[in-house]
Amino acid sequence: MIYTLLRVSLVAALLFTFALPVSAQLAPELSHSGTEAQANAAIMIEEFELEGLFARATLPRAPNGGAYFSLTNSGPADDRLIGASTSIAGEVQIHSSTVEGDVMRMREVPDGVLLPAGETVTFEPSGLHLMLVGLNQPLVEGEAFLLTLQFEQAGTIEIEVPVAGIAAREAPDDGAERNGSSHQGH
Repeated sequence: MIYTLLRVSLVAALLFTFALPVSAQLAPELSHSGTEAQANAAIMIEEFELEGLFARATLPRAPNGGAYFSLTNSGPADDRLIGASTSIAGEVQIHSSTVEGDVMRMREVPDGVLLPAGETVTFEPSGLHLMLVGLNQPLVEGEAFLLTLQFEQAGTIEIEVPVAGIAAREAPDDGAERNGSSHQGH
């Protein structure tokens, strides 16, 4: 019984670390550029469509955060998401969460994620996601930050990620367009 309680407490503590509210501190890399009105609209950039883009708010000293979205490869060929970067974290890793027995485990996916032509891959809490490692500022609900996605074939795409509430499971449903730009090259 005590072992089970400790295990449950550990899982709760891990979830608490990655998904708690933030203070109202503002940082220069975050913006108020209408992110609430833009959060759930599809973004078409090159041959990719991103939907439901968001990150969760964090505590002021939280070391890590997460970013989530659905990514559809509308192009004629497979591609691979091989990495990401942002100025608000020391590193961005592609992670996968799985439940083994009664324990949730999170692991880096070092080879990236295959994006088959014509298919959608979903990055979501408690599943495949982008882990923002070594945050240098808190993620504040209602703010946004820039994130660059790196693809094996398509090069890089820069997107604006809105920050949702502490326990958000999806982006707010607002229906407006999001900002995005692409930069070809590797």
